Amino acid sequence: MASSTARRTPSPTGQSTGRSPGKAAAKSPGRSPARSPDKSPDKPAERLTVEQIVAAALRLTKQHGLANLSMRSLADELGVTPMATYYYVHNKTELVDLVLEAVMSDVKVPDPSSGTWSERMWKLNRDTRKATAAHPGLAEALLDRPPTPAAQGHIQATIDCLIEAGFSPAEAQLAYTTFESCMFGRMAVERAHRAPVSTDKAYRWAFDTLIAGFEARIAASRAAE
Repeated sequence: MASSTARRTPSPTGQSTGRSPGKAAAKSPGRSPARSPDKSPDKPAERLTVEQIVAAALRLTKQHGLANLSMRSLADELGVTPMATYYYVHNKTELVDLVLEAVMSDVKVPDPSSGTWSERMWKLNRDTRKATAAHPGLAEALLDRPPTPAAQGHIQATIDCLIEAGFSPAEAQLAYTTFESCMFGRMAVERAHRAPVSTDKAYRWAFDTLIAGFEARIAASRAAE
């Protein structure tokens, strides 16, 4: 009479395994291979660069203005989670600084051979206003915080023009402060609805008036020597 129990197969150690021959072990349900931590889709180093972040912020400020720029809207534009952007940019303040530096870096200081000191000052100021106007709210931010490295280069270039005109270094600094207060201060007056939005012609009138005053002061100083 045949035995009713299953035949046991010896294991390599000589012990019985209790497994029927020819039957493979069943796989554990619901288990999948562990994901390597270096292959995580949320790892920001594999997804973004600072250049990509700044480019996305520039697109957003150009389309919607600086007031509507946020870390969340930036993340949406890049197609990542907000935490991925924080890996590179700590907060909106730092993001705005990066945007300002990018915009100011695109504004080139005129070559000394390209015109007189006043012509170069006009071109630099006009190019700066045009560049910031393309990103609503950026000009105000430019005046609300310390200058970025590129903006500092523009300031020094303007002061150099004023020294070339005949001011001493100390006087050139005073003249620059007067110049910036007038040329960029107009935006504050316009925001308060105390004047219509300035045209390029209106800016040129203000510029020419300032230059005439500077030249008159320089001439008077030379005459007194």
